[in-house]
Amino acid sequence: FIIKAITPAEVSKVIIDENENCIELIVAEDQLSLAIGKKGQNVRLASELVGWKIEILSTQQESERRNKEFSQCSVLFAEALNLEEIMGQLLVTEGFSSVEDISNTSIKELASIEGFNEDIANELHNRANNYLKAENDRKIEELKNLGMEDDVIN
Repeated sequence: FIIKAITPAEVSKVIIDENENCIELIVAEDQLSLAIGKKGQNVRLASELVGWKIEILSTQQESERRNKEFSQCSVLFAEALNLEEIMGQLLVTEGFSSVEDISNTSIKELASIEGFNEDIANELHNRANNYLKAENDRKIEELKNLGMEDDVIN
């Protein structure tokens, strides 16, 4: 339905974020102005029709964003979990986007990643859990320093 709403522009990809009530429409560079419409008219009307925020990106913009997110996640994993960057990149390639994702994944599933074994999976899982605990402790300490009482924090 949403694709029809911005006709005649040709949509190459649709990304739906249900948490944010946002739809991203990816179009070829030469279709971008057609999809957006004069003064944003097409995208505004489509947004009103579906009741969600709609963002229209060119394939190049989407690719640049994906590359930036990939790099940021890789660096996060390398720093937070004390990994080599290549290991962080592998985790992102496997679909992990946060330390919580790793912590919430079973050791068996982590061990099934090519190049990993149960020992690596255990170590990775432990590092993720330790990082999250340290972050939680840091936040609690920060709240205490701001004068918040223990019964409110917990």
